[in-house]
Parts: sequence; C-alpha cells; structure tokens
Amino acid sequence: MSERVRSGISGLDEILDGGFFAGQTYGVTGGPGSGKSIFSMEFLVKGAQIGEKGLYISSEVSVDKLIKQMPFWDLKEYIDKGDIVPFSTRPQPDEIVVESEKFDLGGLIYLVKHYVKNKGIKRVVFDSITAFVQQYENKKPLRRELNNLIGILESLGCTTILIFENQVFEPTDFMEFVVDGVLELGIIETREDVVRYIQVKKMRGTSHDMNKRAIEIQENGIIVTNLKPFLSG
Repeated sequence: MSERVRSGISGLDEILDGGFFAGQTYGVTGGPGSGKSIFSMEFLVKGAQIGEKGLYISSEVSVDKLIKQMPFWDLKEYIDKGDIVPFSTRPQPDEIVVESEKFDLGGLIYLVKHYVKNKGIKRVVFDSITAFVQQYENKKPLRRELNNLIGILESLGCTTILIFENQVFEPTDFMEFVVDGVLELGIIETREDVVRYIQVKKMRGTSHDMNKRAIEIQENGIIVTNLKPFLSG
C-alpha cells in the first residue's frame, strides 16, 4: 500500500491505524449538522500546514459564506497564500462559478484536472458531490462517471474526500463500492446527552475500529473525545 496521509483530526488517525492512504478517495456521509463540512475543511487546513495544497469545491455555499461558517481557522489567509483553493457553484464577485445543475461530472473533471496540475493540489474535497450526482437518473452512467473522476484524481496523486448527503445515499448504496473508505458522521441520543459521533464504516487495505466514537466541535476544529465505544440509550 502507499504512504499514509494523516487526516489531522485529533484522535481519528489512531482509529484509522495511521491515517488515510495517499492518493485514495474517501466518502464522508451524514445528516445536517453532523460536521461534514468542518471535518473536510479541517482535512485541507491540516494538509496546508504541512505543505500540501488543497482544493475545496462547494456546491452549497459561496466562498464568502464558507469563510464565515468556518471561524476555527483563518481561511482567508490560507486562500490568499494559495494553500487552499476554493471554488463555488454559487455566483459571487471574483469567484470561479460552476452551475452544478447544468454541469455534469465530465465537466467537473476538466476543471479539477486544471487546478490540480496548475496549483500543485494534493488534497481535494467535494462538498457536496450530491448536487452533481442528482442529475443522473440511471446509476450505471453515474457510477462510470464517478469511477472516472476518482481514477483521474488518483492518477494525479490526490487524496480526496467526497461528501454525500445521507438522504440521497446511504452507506450501503453503490457509493460504498466506488470509494476506498466510508466515514459516517452523525448525532445520536445517549442515556445522558445528545452526542455527535464518527464511525469508520469501511476502509480498504487496513485494520480499523468500527465503533461509533464521540466527537466534539471545538474552537480549533473537530476532536475525537472518547476513544472507547459508547452505546446509545
């Protein structure tokens, strides 16, 4: 297997037995408020801190709004220095705009290749890929296009996170077969509290913990606060 890429999420790399594999693609799934966007941006920020540039593709919010929603880090500084390159499907002045409802995965591949090759990108996040895959009524061409996208990213040496919305794709759907790993973020009620959690549903090529682990969103990002299994009440 290839070298490991540490996620930078406090406590997660221990669960993953050392981190992600470089150049592979991982699905992150979860409902609203589970922390998917924060998780994925932290993956890029921690990469930028060790010299790995990141590309963040947002189909949900503008770049300006993205910066405001992520107060944990000085994203503007990372963006201004070129360490994190964002673009959004929501039009704003001076932004690169892609209309996801009119733009298929084939067109997205062209843009991603351009940025990866010209900006030296090593980490990529799609937040979310759902806006693009919803265009496909037939899953057969969708799976082919996703495999094409993933294959190109891997050939370029990118470690990639694809965010899928739970209401569109369950971890047991075909997504599980086109990515190298699946991480689920969620919210459950315990006997005493309401807790955010992370669970590694699948991870090719390595041993990993499959228990739900409690997480917290703190001022510096996400941390795994309980490395022991906990049960819902």
